[in-house]
Amino acid sequence: MKTKETEKELLRRLKQGDREAFDAIYERWGGYVYNFTCKTLFNKSLAEDITQELFLRLWEYRATIDEERNFQAWVFTVARNLVYREGRRMLLNSAFIDVVQQEGSRRGGGEHDRQHGEPLVHKRIYRQTGRRDAPCA
Repeated sequence: MKTKETEKELLRRLKQGDREAFDAIYERWGGYVYNFTCKTLFNKSLAEDITQELFLRLWEYRATIDEERNFQAWVFTVARNLVYREGRRMLLNSAFIDVVQQEGSRRGGGEHDRQHGEPLVHKRIYRQTGRRDAPCA
């Protein structure tokens, strides 16, 4: 492996399935992605997971890479989108837990009423998170 290959050269090799090129790209960008996600989410474990997910996607979609485009922009766009997705997941999970706890205390902590409780829980979650789309049935 060449020590000072350009990004374009590495991406060309990656498109052909070259594992050494993938490793070199990971060495160049892995730390940046991890630091970005860690500073955004304040969670080292999630930052590791997102970094791994980004590079897994890079490997899976390597054949579609356009080496003429700005690779740095691609890296941080994917990282940002993965961070947003995780943030939404965390927000919905937190809202769900809050609503379930509120409904449980209001009902005296008894069994969850699946028929009547779930639609109410979904409505409250969507109201609290500002989502306009209807919950899945």
